[in-house]
Amino acid sequence: ATVLGPEVHRFHVCNTDESQIMVLIVDDDVASAEIVGHYLESWGMSSRSVRSAQEAIGVLRDSVENNAKFDVVIVDKRMPEMDGYAFAAIVKKDAKLLDTKLILTTAYDKGFQPDSVVKSGFSAYLPKPIRKSDLYNSIANARGDNVETATESKAERVEVATSSLGRILIAEDNSVNQLLALSLLKRLGYSANAVANGCEVVEALQHGTYDLILMDCQMPEMDGYEATKMIRRLERDSGKRIPIIALTANAMKEDESKCLNSGMDDYLSKPIKKDRLAAALSKWLPKSRRVCEDNPPI
Repeated sequence: ATVLGPEVHRFHVCNTDESQIMVLIVDDDVASAEIVGHYLESWGMSSRSVRSAQEAIGVLRDSVENNAKFDVVIVDKRMPEMDGYAFAAIVKKDAKLLDTKLILTTAYDKGFQPDSVVKSGFSAYLPKPIRKSDLYNSIANARGDNVETATESKAERVEVATSSLGRILIAEDNSVNQLLALSLLKRLGYSANAVANGCEVVEALQHGTYDLILMDCQMPEMDGYEATKMIRRLERDSGKRIPIIALTANAMKEDESKCLNSGMDDYLSKPIKKDRLAAALSKWLPKSRRVCEDNPPI
């Protein structure tokens, strides 16, 4: 699960040169690793990404031998063969890697115990989708930097821009399609989170507030149709209704009917086109529509 464009946070990090910070990203989810890499790059930090804990151990040991140690390692909890906790145990038993700063990332996990993070040697944990400001603060705290609130008069600060148009939840199991949707939404001025199946959509709605959902119809565990039906059932108690736009590879009339009958409000056929996405969002988000009317395309 991935995130772009969180709320505005201004903070000042004392005695820190971001250009000298080296971060290793350990995540078998390519899309998630790329998003974190983009965040780090935007702050001027250097990073390398590997897809397994075993590979990460080798990279860390090589970095020590070459006198180019990583300042922080961001590792996903769930990975095949060796998970984040097993990785941390090896790192903390290796005298040459003992002082490595570790940050754990985890998707929504019902059995997750935050206390186990500290006991396993992690400096912090970040739930996915990762908020950009939380990631920055976790890196600063792990390194022992002094993070303090900055006023407008302070020149040295990091600003994470927010979207004024709306917060979108993307439900898409294909990592390439996730990145495409996240990129398009960012360019259109929206903030967005991404999850990989219908179960994660329902959980994400319980953890955060969204203005609209882009829902892939075909996903593992729970598809878009079932997720939409569950969301609509849950909304009966709240009295609220979030717009849901289907993302479908099929453009047949019966597919459109199936989407609408499940409780979705609209649909877009894949591959997603920027102009059609913009029009659909403008249609279902009044705030977006007002901004577009005030700022027509040149």
